[in-house]
Amino acid sequence: MTSAPTHDWDLAAADLIVREAGGLISSIEGTAPRYNQPSPVQPSVVAAGPALHKAILSCVRGTGPT
Repeated sequence: MTSAPTHDWDLAAADLIVREAGGLISSIEGTAPRYNQPSPVQPSVVAAGPALHKAILSCVRGTGPT
């Protein structure tokens, strides 16, 4: 997880590895990364297995783990 902006070229390979391993990757808001946009920067990144990903997003949003 990082709340710092991340460039597409720093994230794309990790995205592939996480997804192929059955994990999820999104922004802190829960949106999937969109590549090849005019600004090649992702605002934040959360990458984890499905259950942990959901728990991280809940904690970040202040709704606590579920």
